[in-house]
Amino acid sequence: MPLEFHLTYRGPVYSGGNRPNGTQARKRLQQNKHALRLVFHQQLMRFCELPGVLVDGDTTYPYILDQGTVRTIGKFKFFALGGKRRHGPLLGDTACKLDILLLRPLAVTVGDLDGKLKTIFDALHLPNAAQLTHVTESQMPRVTHCVVEDDDQITAVNARYDYLLDAKTDDELFVVIHVLLQPLGRSLT
Repeated sequence: MPLEFHLTYRGPVYSGGNRPNGTQARKRLQQNKHALRLVFHQQLMRFCELPGVLVDGDTTYPYILDQGTVRTIGKFKFFALGGKRRHGPLLGDTACKLDILLLRPLAVTVGDLDGKLKTIFDALHLPNAAQLTHVTESQMPRVTHCVVEDDDQITAVNARYDYLLDAKTDDELFVVIHVLLQPLGRSLT
């Protein structure tokens, strides 16, 4: 059974394409990825709580989180809707298709699309321990929800820019992501 939903984010998206120079630049990028991850987490948690989205019958969503589907990375816990190999909590081996619309202020030139996409991809999958070095326990929910375990599960991407007509700052983007998660072995349409 495929899962299909939308995620949104409003705020800056820094470029993760080239390795940032300096500790401050790396910290700013990691904090930006984490901010996106937490916004997506809130939406994914609400999506998972919808009746019938993740489970059939009498099994409830919180039960899934207690049945070995949660991965621990460092001192933090994560749950991915789409899994890999045997770790797949819901769909097993999963492919992910993304259609991404980035709305930008009128005064801003197009910019580094591939770098911004890298930042978004990193926010959609489980982080590695190094990506969490600037995160404190007070910044994390009990279990952080992510779309997939790894960005290599993203098998198709369509991305485009358009204008954000009510932007408050020059670095503000409004991002709309259409996500299609499908078990491998079935075609992504």
